Amino acid sequence: MRQVAEPAGATRVLRRGAVLGVAALVIASVVASSLAISRSTPAAGAGSAGISSCAAGSGAARITVHGTGTASGPPDLLTIVMSVNTTAPSATGALSENNADAATLITSLGRDGVSGGDVQTTGLSIQPRYDYQTTPATITGYSVSDTLTIQLRNMSSAGAAIGTAAASIGNAISLTSMGFSLSNDSSIAATAREVAVRQAISYARAVASASGRRLGPLCSATDVTPPATSLESLPLAANYQAEAGAASPVPVQGGAEVVNATVTMTFATKA
Repeated sequence: MRQVAEPAGATRVLRRGAVLGVAALVIASVVASSLAISRSTPAAGAGSAGISSCAAGSGAARITVHGTGTASGPPDLLTIVMSVNTTAPSATGALSENNADAATLITSLGRDGVSGGDVQTTGLSIQPRYDYQTTPATITGYSVSDTLTIQLRNMSSAGAAIGTAAASIGNAISLTSMGFSLSNDSSIAATAREVAVRQAISYARAVASASGRRLGPLCSATDVTPPATSLESLPLAANYQAEAGAASPVPVQGGAEVVNATVTMTFATKA
């Protein structure tokens, strides 16, 4: 299901802080196995010589390179933002009607397998409606909007859940944004970092060869992948609204989520 790719995602950069430990292990293992290919079995004392060649003031020429890697996989999480919108002559009437519609929507989501922990109220507004044809403008009623951020974890039924939710309250609903992501990107992130490390080693060997030197021991390796940013939902071209009774599944295509990684590595060189 997963493949190495070179497209960010996006795109969207995902939660990488949780996999720093995995990244360190990947860097260490890949560096050890890759450098072993170009080195014969060291003689006694070679280990201390390697440390010396990396030390400041040792006189050994050093090479610093950067490597980048990407890996991708299908998303398993769809985050959508839905709003329940009602109007009434009074603020209390509009709020009461909105509360009933929001409860109906949440119940509909629950029947489609969406847990309560994946539905969060992220906005609530009560605004007066004015008639600007009069002077001064007069209040004609009130509008209430209740915004819910919903996480759909079953990609195969996500479209059906959206359609059913919209049909449950008809024209009172609007779908304003959506975004795909990975609930756990540790495996894909580890692959991306492995690609980045191998690329850095390849670059270092090429630079050393072009300089008439050989690649020596690794002096340092640092994961410089940018920190994760919060998920940003994509705005839709238009609000999705459905007439009451319509419950056709929304065709949801998740595509692929891309994870990027960047490493910086410094090697000593030898004649």
